[in-house]
Amino acid sequence: MFKKTKAKIQIPVYFDLLFKKIFGNVNNTKPLRILLKRMLSIEPKEITILNSELINRPYKDKKTACDLIVELEDGTKINFEINTQVNQDIINRNTRLLCLNISKDLNPGEEYREIKSQIQINLDLKGNHIKSKEEYKIIEIETGKILTDAMTIIRYDIPYFKELCYTNSVNELDGLSRLLGLLGANNEEEVDYITKGDEELEEIGKQYKKYVNEEDVIGAYDYELHQRELARIEKEEAIAEAIKQSEIEKEEAIAEAIKQSEIEKEEAVEDATKQNKIEIAKNMLKEGSTIEFISKVTGLTIKEVDYITKGDEELEEIGKQYKKYVNEEDVIGAYDYELHQRELARIEKEEAIAEAIKQSEIEKEEAVAEKSAEIAKNMLKEGSTIEFISKVTGLTIKEIEELSEN
Repeated sequence: MFKKTKAKIQIPVYFDLLFKKIFGNVNNTKPLRILLKRMLSIEPKEITILNSELINRPYKDKKTACDLIVELEDGTKINFEINTQVNQDIINRNTRLLCLNISKDLNPGEEYREIKSQIQINLDLKGNHIKSKEEYKIIEIETGKILTDAMTIIRYDIPYFKELCYTNSVNELDGLSRLLGLLGANNEEEVDYITKGDEELEEIGKQYKKYVNEEDVIGAYDYELHQRELARIEKEEAIAEAIKQSEIEKEEAIAEAIKQSEIEKEEAVEDATKQNKIEIAKNMLKEGSTIEFISKVTGLTIKEVDYITKGDEELEEIGKQYKKYVNEEDVIGAYDYELHQRELARIEKEEAIAEAIKQSEIEKEEAVAEKSAEIAKNMLKEGSTIEFISKVTGLTIKEIEELSEN
């Protein structure tokens, strides 16, 4: 049984420039013919590689182009797409590329019946698959009748086939499964294991070893790793900014709540103080104190004291009306409803603050976990033991074993 290497990871077979050099070499089409025979059961007499110029394109020049496009003698075109990530955006992008390739096939003045078949083969390195091989055509759903042969999409779950090479005797696998497992190989040791004893695959292995250490391949791979590192840093910065923003919003919400509480407290104190002054003024009026004296000792204005002296009867009338209505059902109900609404608003505000704090903690934990996993992967590449990695990173043995399998 093959064991995954702990040696330093080399450049994988599926790296785009290396893949093009192995299978898109116009001077040696044998690896490509092996690919076509095992994937599509065809052995064409003539093969034209339509985008061989991409091999010599500067690796920093990232254009939207298929990884490899070939044309057979009957005009059928086959394009291979290597997908390091698979989601609906990638699927939509690949479908668009297929449609663009079909539209380019028809020249002005030609009949639509002259459109040749287009086959897109997706080599998926990640993503959920219903089956290890999925084939799509435009069909009538109920009857299954194929509308046209102009387009076919085939998706292969590369990790599935690579795992077969690890969990089964590789010599007992069928030729296609073994080939697809080889396309997921990460280094020379895995290439040797999967190809050993299969002459056709050994030929592909030779081409891998021929090109893997070429300067432009290494340069392109280093550049891609650099771009991934930049993307990782950008993601971490975005998380940090989100956490910072969450903290700011939390602090602002708390500050606003404290400020509002202080305002309400000050207003309550002011109202109570004012009411106390009025009560003292009333008592002083009863005792015969002058308006000027009352104003001086209470701080009320002469106008306010004068209003108190004239307003007793009027205020008593208002007091009677207050007592008349204060215990009515609709007043009590309305007041209870308003108190309820204020309570709901207070609870909602507290929950919002709690949720912001919780979300901030979750994002911080996720960021830390992601960084720990990244460090663990690097340590695995450098040959560190799982036990040591677990001890220094805090990850569990199981979590590290899962990382080593990916």
